[in-house]
Amino acid sequence: MNMYVFHHDQYEYYYNCSMHTKEEWDSFGVRQTNIGTFSIVVGVISLSLYLPCLKAMLDPSLWKLSCYKLMFLNGIIDIWGIVTSCFLSGYLGLKGAVFCSYPDFLYIYGAVIIAVWGAQCMTVFLLAFNRCIDFWQMSFLANLFEGRRMYFWWMCPIVYSLVTLFFAASAPYNSISNMWVMDPYFGIPGIEADRTPYENVMMLNINNLLLLIGLTSCYTFLIGSVWYKSRTTGAATMSKFQRQVSIQAFLICSIIYSTGGIYVCFEFFPTLLPQIFMTICFLLWQWGFCGVIMIYMIMNKSLRTGVINFYLGLLCYDKTRNTRVSTTFMGALYGENSFKLIQDLLLPMVTLRFTEAEMMAFRLVNFWNPGSIGLTVPTVSLVKKASEKVIEKVSGK
Repeated sequence: MNMYVFHHDQYEYYYNCSMHTKEEWDSFGVRQTNIGTFSIVVGVISLSLYLPCLKAMLDPSLWKLSCYKLMFLNGIIDIWGIVTSCFLSGYLGLKGAVFCSYPDFLYIYGAVIIAVWGAQCMTVFLLAFNRCIDFWQMSFLANLFEGRRMYFWWMCPIVYSLVTLFFAASAPYNSISNMWVMDPYFGIPGIEADRTPYENVMMLNINNLLLLIGLTSCYTFLIGSVWYKSRTTGAATMSKFQRQVSIQAFLICSIIYSTGGIYVCFEFFPTLLPQIFMTICFLLWQWGFCGVIMIYMIMNKSLRTGVINFYLGLLCYDKTRNTRVSTTFMGALYGENSFKLIQDLLLPMVTLRFTEAEMMAFRLVNFWNPGSIGLTVPTVSLVKKASEKVIEKVSGK
């Protein structure tokens, strides 16, 4: 991006599209119908699950945990990644686009792609580091992720992504490889151009190598810590919650680890891997965003329940009693005023069973407004008993 903004003449020289007309450039592209359609479908499914999942992470019982704050940040990055790797890549693949089909847009967004990748690498490393600290339960280390200090950790991926945005080489989309690659003329025959800017990918290579080293070190340390404690104390002393989150973090990081590893192999050993690995790399990169939500849905009960409850809420489904709340039926049965009483006092009480709430509502309505349904007033003791139970539930006793 630095070249495009501050040295535009160099951009026009190194990313020159004057050798062919737009129609001729488009003819070099390959329409990726199958993988393009697949990408868009996967994107729709992933996004429809991820958005309510992020909402579930904001629940106070989860948000107080530092790992969920890092997972939320990673989720924001994943949403952007899903839009890019699924919807935008799918559309460009269906169109058979090459760099010179949309040169300015693809150059700018190619720089954004690298920035998002950098932010994702930094975030998964912090998540792995957080798991190591959480395992040892040392207060002076655990405090590093508590309170306002978390804003510092959030700033690390954000600042790093801005650095990569401006100083790393752009990676425009190319339908020939169905991948965002540095070389804008990748796979196009007969192009003689100075490839110096997009052959110099030192910053990206350093990022990927540090990612591999960092994640390997963190999870080797975590596994070694479990082994050490199991030998010295007779038990690994890892709680069920710690195991669950650590496994999820490991699976998330392993996807990013694999993607970065293939990229490194392509850069240092370009003739070693067959071309099919470029497609595998794309799918792994895409899965690095979409696979996270699948891991959550399979392994994280709290987030899975939050997503289910979100969609039940859209269907006007009362989650407290596993049945629909028919306001028309209740209003007709108890009368308009009485129904308001039930709605205001009883329905919000999530700890009550439906049958209990309905029974107590019926008794209370009879006592205060017997004319609304035309029945006799129940005994005072019965109403008192029901009222006491309501008060007990409301007060949390």
